This record gives sequence, C-alpha cells and structure tokens, in this order.
Amino acid sequence: METGQRAATTTAELIADLDTLLFELRERLDAYIASGGDDIVAADEGFRVATLVQGSTDAAVRHAAEVAAALERSHGISRDP
Repeated sequence: METGQRAATTTAELIADLDTLLFELRERLDAYIASGGDDIVAADEGFRVATLVQGSTDAAVRHAAEVAAALERSHGISRDP
C-alpha cells in the first residue's frame, strides 16, 4: 500500500535505495576510521557522522519494531513461518 508523495516509488525500490545508502554510509564511516588516526578533522567529522547515522538508524529500527508489533497484535501476523 502506497500513500502520499511516495506513491510512485514502490516499497521494494525504497528498500533497495536504503540498502545502497547503508552500504555507502558504511564505506564512508570506514574511510573515516582509516584516515582519522592521522587527521583530527576527519576523526571529528567521522564521529559526528557516525552519531547521526546511529541516531537515525536506531530510530528507524525502533519504529519498524513498533509497526511489526502493532500489526502482530491487530492482525495476528507473526514473524514465524
């Protein structure tokens, strides 16, 4: 079910985009680790980016878990096959 402005984008496309973004962010964070030992500015920027990524992904994980729990309660949907 699609709503609003994202109606033209399928859920599968959004998931694929998310996977791509998470992979790219992981590579970027790894680059900060690689250069951070020699560059204090890169280390500081890497720390800030890492905390932003962590905050965003933690919030997304919590919300996804809440949605799954709500659907399980209201519709008897289970994660078990």
